[in-house]
Amino acid sequence: HRDVSDDSKPSSLSLVIDICNWILSTFILLGIESYWLFRIIKSSGSMIIQKRKPGILLISIFSLLIYVVINSTIAVLTGQRIIDTKDDSVMQFIIATILCISLILWYIYIYFSCCRYWLLFYSIHWSISCAKNAWYEIINGNDNDDRDWYLKNNKTYGSWTWLRCRLMLWIVFCCIYSILFLIFLTVWNLSITITIILVSIQLLLTALS
Repeated sequence: HRDVSDDSKPSSLSLVIDICNWILSTFILLGIESYWLFRIIKSSGSMIIQKRKPGILLISIFSLLIYVVINSTIAVLTGQRIIDTKDDSVMQFIIATILCISLILWYIYIYFSCCRYWLLFYSIHWSISCAKNAWYEIINGNDNDDRDWYLKNNKTYGSWTWLRCRLMLWIVFCCIYSILFLIFLTVWNLSITITIILVSIQLLLTALS
């Protein structure tokens, strides 16, 4: 009779695939991203780079890189039984790492990237509105600041300083809700209605990201 425990051991092919994936995500992609980050930092003083919000880009990319390294390492260690996943202390450490580090890094990457794209979008339309306002002032003798949404809200929705605090509060809310969502589903015996509501909110947060 074959030993049943042998069937649960990862195959050599699985080991090779996991190690190659880990090397690809941790070293090769990390090296490529690090090179371009170095180029961005080196050229961050130029006007063309400043317009593309390099500070926000660096934060989002750094968060993504650390997230990929952590998750790919955990995937290899658990998938290949290098660490004992039956040990409660080990599993608690893995879960705590995912919830307290990986989850936060993921939301930072997603929402900082979205905020950067929004600011680039706003900057383009603000420039167009400025050009239109110059013609409007010449033709009509007064400006159009109060009527144009982009000109009127440049110091709020078009400002990284104004958006930053609100963005961080939103990320904190998403992290807290995601953690509570997992706790509610795994610990408490919730009714089907409450479960559907919680899943819908979690899917909405995922869709927004």
